[in-house]
Amino acid sequence: MEALETKKSFEELSHDEYRKYARIFKALSDETRLKIMHYIIQEGRHCVMEIADALQISQTASSRNLKILREAGLLRDERINPCIFYEILPEHIELIDFITRKFEGEK
Repeated sequence: MEALETKKSFEELSHDEYRKYARIFKALSDETRLKIMHYIIQEGRHCVMEIADALQISQTASSRNLKILREAGLLRDERINPCIFYEILPEHIELIDFITRKFEGEK
């Protein structure tokens, strides 16, 4: 099997970089969080209540999952009273778009 070409070699990645990537993949390993990320890519910045309504989940579930995604470094938030708005960090749009497109046809 041929190795994939990557930007950095195995030796060039630090322990902290592996920890960061593990946090990102752990955050994305949940179906609801992946749906949230896909929704935000498609629809742009939204508040917790709008995301909860769109995904038909509780506001509590929405808030909890958005917090995990933010702590993983995938989202940023902005409080505009009384709502907190979330948007994906630009450097992760390509990754999430790739993941969701890759698995769209697989069922």
